[in-house]
Amino acid sequence: MTSFFWISFTFGRFGSVLLERWYPEDPFYVMAAQLVVLQLGWMSVLGNPSSETALWLAAMLVGGGVGGLFAGFIGQLSKRVHFSSFVGGCMGFGAMSGVALWNTSAASLGN
Repeated sequence: MTSFFWISFTFGRFGSVLLERWYPEDPFYVMAAQLVVLQLGWMSVLGNPSSETALWLAAMLVGGGVGGLFAGFIGQLSKRVHFSSFVGGCMGFGAMSGVALWNTSAASLGN
């Protein structure tokens, strides 16, 4: 299931790039579509938490939905606000640090 999530994440990342190229004048709608896909994934698991099918569906939808959000957000932000590569690196570091903190906290609380 983890591999399926990351495959969906990869397709979501590339798919969002294609959507940004096809609809460059409406970047908001591309991000909104990604958020809708992400929400559908969460709702499938919350609606039926004991279903293995819902877990697989959620892995696909959440992976595909979240795949392009960060890169899409940075791309849209860079079109509107000028920031240096240092600031971009700090934003990436901050996002990855948050993920690492979350994973560490979840692992320590799980045992």
